[in-house]
Amino acid sequence: MYKFADLQLKLAALVIVLSASAIAQTTAFSFQGKLSDGGIPANGSYDLQFRIYDSLAGGTQVGSSVGISGVIATGGIFSVELDFGAGAFDGGDRWLEIAVSPAGAATFTTLAPRQRLGSSPYAIRSLSSEFAETAIDSASLGGLPAASFVNTTDPRLSDARQPLPGSNDYVRNSDTSQTANFNIGGSGRAEVFNANDRFEIAGVRVLSTPGTNNLFLGKDAGASNDTGVANVFLGHFAGNANTSGFANSFLGRYAGASNTTGFFNTFVGHNTGTANSSGELNTFIGVQAGQSNSTGKYNSFFGATAASQNITGNNLTMLGYDTRVGASDLQFATAIGSRALVGANDTIVLGKIAGNYNGQSRPADRVVIPGDLNVVGSFSAGSFTASIFDAASYFSIGGERVLANPGTRNIFGGFNAGLANTGTDNSFFGWNSGRFNTSGTNNAFYGASSGYSNTTGANNSFFGANSGNSNTTGSSNSFFGSSAGLFNTTGTRNAFYGDRSGLFNTTGRDNAFFGFASGENTTVGLYNVFVGSYSGAANTTGGQNTFVGAETGRALTSGFQNTFVGSRAGRSATGGADNILVGYDSGTSLTTGDGNTYIGTRSGQSLTSGRLNTFIGIGSGGQVTTGVGNLGIGYGAGTQNSTGSGNIFIGGNSGVQTGVQVTDSIAIGNNVLVGASNTIAFGTASQTTIINGRFRILNGASESTPAVISYSSPAGGGLWARHVYFANPSQLFSQSHLCHVGATDGVPANVLTFCSSSFSSDANKRDIQPFSMGLDVLGRLNPVKFRFTGNNLASVGLSAEEVNALAPELVSKKETGEVDEVSEAALITLLINSVKQQQKQIEELKRSIAKLEAELARTDRKDERKDK
Repeated sequence: MYKFADLQLKLAALVIVLSASAIAQTTAFSFQGKLSDGGIPANGSYDLQFRIYDSLAGGTQVGSSVGISGVIATGGIFSVELDFGAGAFDGGDRWLEIAVSPAGAATFTTLAPRQRLGSSPYAIRSLSSEFAETAIDSASLGGLPAASFVNTTDPRLSDARQPLPGSNDYVRNSDTSQTANFNIGGSGRAEVFNANDRFEIAGVRVLSTPGTNNLFLGKDAGASNDTGVANVFLGHFAGNANTSGFANSFLGRYAGASNTTGFFNTFVGHNTGTANSSGELNTFIGVQAGQSNSTGKYNSFFGATAASQNITGNNLTMLGYDTRVGASDLQFATAIGSRALVGANDTIVLGKIAGNYNGQSRPADRVVIPGDLNVVGSFSAGSFTASIFDAASYFSIGGERVLANPGTRNIFGGFNAGLANTGTDNSFFGWNSGRFNTSGTNNAFYGASSGYSNTTGANNSFFGANSGNSNTTGSSNSFFGSSAGLFNTTGTRNAFYGDRSGLFNTTGRDNAFFGFASGENTTVGLYNVFVGSYSGAANTTGGQNTFVGAETGRALTSGFQNTFVGSRAGRSATGGADNILVGYDSGTSLTTGDGNTYIGTRSGQSLTSGRLNTFIGIGSGGQVTTGVGNLGIGYGAGTQNSTGSGNIFIGGNSGVQTGVQVTDSIAIGNNVLVGASNTIAFGTASQTTIINGRFRILNGASESTPAVISYSSPAGGGLWARHVYFANPSQLFSQSHLCHVGATDGVPANVLTFCSSSFSSDANKRDIQPFSMGLDVLGRLNPVKFRFTGNNLASVGLSAEEVNALAPELVSKKETGEVDEVSEAALITLLINSVKQQQKQIEELKRSIAKLEAELARTDRKDERKDK
C-alpha cells in the first residue's frame, strides 16, 4: 500500500509492466501497467501523467503530455488509452515517463526509470508504409530465380545419418524408460519428477528412499543404511552410519549420525544423539540433546543440550535447557527445569541449584506443585533449510510419491504420507504418516506411520515411528517417541513424551506422560501427569494422578487423586485414592489405602490398605500395614506399629514396644516407645522434660474433679511420676489431696511423693483396716547415715530393704516389684502407734507406781505406830 505524508506520495519501489496494442489506422493505442509498492500491488484511484522522450534519461520531450484522472488500479493492474499523435513516432527510440498522484491530490511524483516502448505504437504508420517492390514476383527473390537459392536434389536430404531417430542423443517425449543424460542450464518444471534411485544437488544425494519404508532427506543422510527399515532421516549427515537400525526418526544436522543398530529412536535437533550407536528406545529433542549417548536406552531428553554428558545411562528423563547428569552412567534419574542437574541413581531433581548463571547470581528454584505441574523454561531445536524444489503436484522416487503439498499450506514427505488429505496447514514426514487424514488441520506427524489413521483430528503433534498411529478424531494431542500414543483414537489434549508413553490410551484425555512407557496402559484415564520411565505404566482407568520419578505408581491401575514423587514411589500400588507419597521407595506396597501422606525415603514401605496416615521422615511409618489415622514425624517414626490406629509418634524411631499394637497413644522423643493403648510417653529415662508455661492435668473432662498424681498406677491416676516439684503448693487445685515434704531425702522442698495424703478424708480411701504395728517394729529399726549417689549430699534415714524385711507394709515398690523407698506416712503412723503403746505402758506404770506408793504409805504408818 502507498503511504502519504503532507499529501506527498512515498513509493519505496515501483515496478511497471507494460503492454500495448495498436489500434490499426489511428494514432491512439492501449497501454497496461502494474503499480507495486515494496513488492505489494497497489489498489485505489490515481491521477496519471504520461510524456514521451527520445532517451532513457534527459533528452527532449516528443509531442505533448497526456494526463488522465481517476485511473483505477486493482491488484496493481491499470489500463489507459494514450494518443500522442502520429508525429511522436518517426522510427526513432521512444521512452515513456509516468508521473503518479493520489486522485485529487494534484501533487505528482515522477517514477523512474522511464520505460522503453516496443513496436506496437508504430502500427500507426502502416497506412503510409512504402511499396514492397521485391514482392512483384513470388517465384524470385530480388530478381533471382528460386533455383538459385533452394536445393532439392542433395542426397543428404534423404539418406539415414547420425544421430538416427530414437538415438540416446535425444531426450524423447515418452512414457517408457530411456538411458540418456541431459544437462540444462537455467530452471525448469514438470508435473511429476520421478527418480528411480535418488535426487542429487551438485552431485550430492539429498533425497532418497533406499531399503524398505525409509525416507532420507539431506546430504549424506542414511548413507550407510543396509538392512534398516522404516527410518526417517532428515538433515545433513542424519543417520549417516545406520546399517540395520530400524524405525528411527532423526531430524536435524548430524542427528543420530553414528547410529548403527539402534532402533525405535527419535532424535530431533542439530547434533542430537550424534554418538548413539546401539542405544534403543530413546527420545532426544533439542540442539545437542543426548549428544554423547552411545548405548544408553529408554531415555527421554527434551531441551537444548539436555543430558549431553550421558553415555551409557538408562531410563533417564531430562526436561529443560541444559539439564545435566552428574555421571555418564546413571540409572532411573530425572532432571526437570532449565540447568537442572541430577547426580545419583533413582533420583528426581526439579529445578536448578543456586549458583551463577549467565553472569548473574541466581537462587535455587522453588518447586510448587499445587495439583498441576507447571514447568517454566524454553524448548529450542535446529532449523531445516534447503534449496527450492518446485513441482506442480509432488515428488516421487521409484514411482512412489515422497514429497507433496496437496491442499492448502500442507507439506508431506514420505511414501503415502497424507495420501488422502483434504485438510490444511498439515506437516507429515515419514512412511504412511497421516495416511488417511482427510479434513484434519494443523497437524504435524514425523515418523513412519505416525498419525496413520487420523481423519479429522486437528492440532496434533506426533513425533516418532507409530506415534499416534490409531488416532482418528482426537485433537490437540502431542505424542513424542516411538509408539507414543499408538492406540489413541479419540482422546484429546494429551501430551505423551517417550517411547511407548501412553501406548494403549484410546479415549483418555488431558493426560501428560513423560518418559519411557510412562502411562503405557492408560486407556480412558483423565487428567493424569506421569513423569519418568515406567511412571504410571499400569494405569488403565485411574484419573487425576500425579506421578513424578522413574517407576512411580508403576502398578497402579485404577487409583484417583494420588500424588507420588520420587523414584519408585508407590511402585507396587494397585489402587487407593488421595494418597501423597514423596521420596524414593515411599509407599511401595500400597494396595487400596487412601488419604495417606508419606514424605521421606522408604517411608510407608509396608503400607497396604491403611488409611488417613501421615508420616514424615526417612523410613517413617515403614511397618504400618493396615493402621488408620496415625501421625509420625521423624526418621523411623512409628517403628513396630503395623495395625495400630490413632497414634502419634514424634521423634526418631519413636513407636511401640516389640510385640505390642496400640491405639490412641502418643510417643514423643527419640527412641521413645509406648507399650499400651491410650498412653502418652514423653522422653526416655535418661531425659529431662521441661515445660515452659502452664501444665494442666484433669481427671476426666471436668475441672472440678482433681487429678491424682501417683508413683504407681492407682485407680483414677492422671500422672505417674516419682517426684513432682511445685514451687508453691498453695497454688495447687486442692492441697488436701497432695502430700509434700520439706528439703529432705536429697530433693528440694515441696516435693510430692505419693498420690494423696495418708491423713485425708475417708472419701479418698478404700479397704480401710486397722494398723497395729508399733513398738514391736519401731524398736527394731536401725537408722543409718549416708550420702546420695546423685548429688553426694550427706543425710540420715533408713534402709528400705531392711525395713521391707521387717514390715513390707512400710515400703513402696516399683512396677517391677523392686523395693523403692520407705513410706514416710507409714513411719508416722507407726510412730503414732508406738507412742500410743508407750503411753499405755506409761499409764499402766503410773497406776502401778501409785499403787506401790499407797502400799508404801500404809507401811510407813504402821511403822510409825510401832515406834510409838
